[in-house]
Amino acid sequence: MKCPDGAATEIREYMGNGLVDWYLATSEEWHQVCRWAHANTPDQGGGTLCQSSGSYTNNDGFANHYWTSTQASASLVIENFMPFGNDFRSEGRFETNVSARPVRAFGDGQIKAGITTAVRRTTSQTLDLTVGFSTSISGLTGSDFYNAGTATGCTFSPAASSGSSIAVQVVCTGDGTIIAALEADAVTDGVIDGPRFPVHAAVVPLDSTAPTVAVAAQTLVKGTAIDGTIDERGTLYIVKSSLTPVSESDIRSAPDAEWNATGIVDAGTNRVVTNGLDDGTYTVWAIDHAGNLSAPSADSIVIRSAQSCTTDCLVGDIGPGGGTVVYDAGSLEA
Repeated sequence: MKCPDGAATEIREYMGNGLVDWYLATSEEWHQVCRWAHANTPDQGGGTLCQSSGSYTNNDGFANHYWTSTQASASLVIENFMPFGNDFRSEGRFETNVSARPVRAFGDGQIKAGITTAVRRTTSQTLDLTVGFSTSISGLTGSDFYNAGTATGCTFSPAASSGSSIAVQVVCTGDGTIIAALEADAVTDGVIDGPRFPVHAAVVPLDSTAPTVAVAAQTLVKGTAIDGTIDERGTLYIVKSSLTPVSESDIRSAPDAEWNATGIVDAGTNRVVTNGLDDGTYTVWAIDHAGNLSAPSADSIVIRSAQSCTTDCLVGDIGPGGGTVVYDAGSLEA
């Protein structure tokens, strides 16, 4: 199945009306849903009835972009956007604003299960889960679970041994990823054991260690980018020294002229722009993928507005000839 990760995660965690037997439909199955929604019999129109006619009314209640899989391409999914009539169209994969409309599998007499995580990433080594079953079960214990991810020393503690929705807490001793998994045939409904196959939750990165950052002490003209270094994947921030954030939201809620950020960058040296910042002294901070906030860089950057100069010019200043300095070649001696 080729689909955006976001859509696959949404379906894996979906428990509509307390039911867990849902899946992400294929494009052919979506065409059948479309034909039914528009009150057409399945054999009308072949495979083209629900493709971009522009004449349909929104009588099916679909009010958003939804995604399904396609077997035609590893890089395309099928977009369903019925309100505007473009019911099905191929789109390149992306992971923003992804939603998915699940289709129920309508069971086969077996116990189905789904695991929902309380968060999608965490800085804590304790994670809360909810395990939903398609029927009331019994016999659930901590030993029925395991971590299919890379975090180490993980133990699972169910809040109850029976029921159809059971809270579970997992505690790990080492960082990595948590993929909570329920063993096959772990429980019974009094007649049959289930689920038939192991059930996995979505991946939750667990990282309790804050990133570290570094920047060379320097003075520069605003609008000139700086190079900051981060030791793991995350986001770099340049922040006015008068701010003392304890979380990412503290930075982002500050006035725009007091901070700038990169997008998500890989470990190593990355550029941070200084456009639009106030004059003043700044340090570099970082947030990693799990949400840990670094300490500020040991060295600071002084940012000032452009000024006229004859010597000791900075890139961005107004040079002796009246032009903007774009390169500092250093001093030349005869």
